[in-house]
Amino acid sequence: ALVLAHGAERIEVIRVADFPLAHGGAARHNVSNALAAITLADALGLSPAAMREGLAAVGTSPADNPGRANLIRLQNGATVLLDYAHNPHGLEALRPLAESLPAKRRILLFGQAGDRDDNALRDLVAVAVRFNPDLVILKEMPALLRGRQPGEVPAILDAELRRLGVGEILRVETELAGIELALERAREGDLLILLVHTDRQGALERIAALVR
Repeated sequence: ALVLAHGAERIEVIRVADFPLAHGGAARHNVSNALAAITLADALGLSPAAMREGLAAVGTSPADNPGRANLIRLQNGATVLLDYAHNPHGLEALRPLAESLPAKRRILLFGQAGDRDDNALRDLVAVAVRFNPDLVILKEMPALLRGRQPGEVPAILDAELRRLGVGEILRVETELAGIELALERAREGDLLILLVHTDRQGALERIAALVR
């Protein structure tokens, strides 16, 4: 439960099971976010009942919270976990949720903007490999080269993935191409972890066409 404390007084605001964005407690970063929201709401004078109502109302679909920890079931029996995680901290926060989901195979799509140095890119890979992906799809982000040459960032990510022993790695020229490839490769029971940064709406529209 998420509990508000005033001195010795304890007020249960909401059970984790009734807070959809917690994903049963696996999304621990959203539990932390909710605790911060409760503290702010209390400072603003909102009642615990109002806090409870607000937290219970936000679901896990793209319509509720587009691009953040969205779980989408596809017609072919695969599951998509779509999120905006774009740095090592954000990706690590997403990992407990991904690990809580059953998966015959894990397909991970990610990339990075060009304004990170090489060590920061390798740090991102170090977290990515902890997802134990069976297939990694590296995306170029042409709109976010930020001083890098085309292909430079994916090449660094690719080399580090191979150094750390990741088996199958594919590279694509755009984010949507990565989405298309992941969906094409997906089979029943697979978990697609899609990190979408530049074309969320396009990605969601493509995925929506395959929802059961």
